[in-house]
This record gives sequence, C-alpha cells and structure tokens, in this order.
Amino acid sequence: MVKRKQESTIQSTDSLKYKAAEEEFRKRNKAVNKRLELALKSLLTPGIVIEEKWGVPLFWVSKNEPDVFIRRLNGREQRGRMIDSEFQAIDGA
Repeated sequence: MVKRKQESTIQSTDSLKYKAAEEEFRKRNKAVNKRLELALKSLLTPGIVIEEKWGVPLFWVSKNEPDVFIRRLNGREQRGRMIDSEFQAIDGA
C-alpha cells in the first residue's frame, strides 16, 4: 500500500507540473498572438509615416502635375521644379 500512495503522490505532482506548464504555454501563446496581430495590422496599413524635422525639407510629386514637386519646409509648402538638382519655386506659389 505504501508504494501505491507514493505513486499517486508522484502522479499528482506530475499532473500539477503539467497543468502549470500548460497554463504558462497558453499565456505566452496569447501574448505572441497579440504581437502578431499588431504586426499584421501595421504591415497591411499602406504608406509610411515620415516625421518632419525643422530645417529638413520633404518633397513629393504633385498628383495633377507630374513635373511639379511640392516642398514642405518648416511648416510652409511651396510648389516648384527641380532645375540642375535644385528646387526652384514657381512664381505665385
């Protein structure tokens, strides 16, 4: 009988360890899935975010006029063209 008690004690200890390991696995799996959802959301969102810095110009092409650039510098936007690798503002912009 003593052997059976020891066996049942070992089995119950093992099952407690198994349950604890299973619970830990579920917690980690839930955390990983949450991170994957966030990563997937950011990957599926089109475009990128560019932080503006004072004194650093941002350029992009005008949607309606492919030969015209728009420059944003220090909160001010100007339309213009690139001439000899330099931005030249269009008069009246």
